[in-house]
Amino acid sequence: MDSQYSTNGYKTIDVGVDSGVISKDFLATATAWTLDSNESKATMLVCTNAGGNTNIITPTIEGKMYVIRNNTTKTLTIKTATSTGIAVLATKTVTVMFVGADFIKIGEV
Repeated sequence: MDSQYSTNGYKTIDVGVDSGVISKDFLATATAWTLDSNESKATMLVCTNAGGNTNIITPTIEGKMYVIRNNTTKTLTIKTATSTGIAVLATKTVTVMFVGADFIKIGEV
């Protein structure tokens, strides 16, 4: 049967991130990356091509851990809208956890 006459509809599936990896190309800008509700579920954030020092802004989720791989030549700061955050220096990978009112650094390589 010709597919143009098919009665089978298309199904859109919204696939969420759950403990996965999300990448962000800053496109040579220093615009903050505010994680949406889906992106904030990721465990690893890989950043490239930042045009200046900038922020990664996350929701406030007690106990949430992130591994940030900074593949840029700039400093990135992971923080919530109201916290100070943790700096992730250029070319470093940092593990952080949100505890109380801010992130703490667990490790860095």
